[in-house]
Amino acid sequence: MMPVDMLAKNIISINLPWIEPANVICTNMTADQKNDVDNTILFLTEATNQPANYSNDTIKRWQLVVELQIFWGSEPDVDNIQTAEIKLMRKIIDQGWLVEQSSPHTTDPDTGQITKTIYLIRNEEIK
Repeated sequence: MMPVDMLAKNIISINLPWIEPANVICTNMTADQKNDVDNTILFLTEATNQPANYSNDTIKRWQLVVELQIFWGSEPDVDNIQTAEIKLMRKIIDQGWLVEQSSPHTTDPDTGQITKTIYLIRNEEIK
């Protein structure tokens, strides 16, 4: 399973009400999805996939880093965007991922859409 697919499965299993499973998108977005400002979209892309630890010239851990971009819908179904994102990050941490970086929010000057980028890391042990 690809790292983005693994994270998508983890996110969907959380069942947060503001995340529609069909709007958790891996690797490629369609033109319609890119232009959708009404729905909140979570876009996952692989950022790093590399050896992390060696022992006796053997790879012992593999590091996976996934970039999660949240494109908030124009009227998101949350009381507070920041609180919703923190809840999402806590749930992802519970599933074995770590938050490596959480970038500031940006606002698209044309659409007013708020976006957030989060880098999530997971080290898999190789046996």
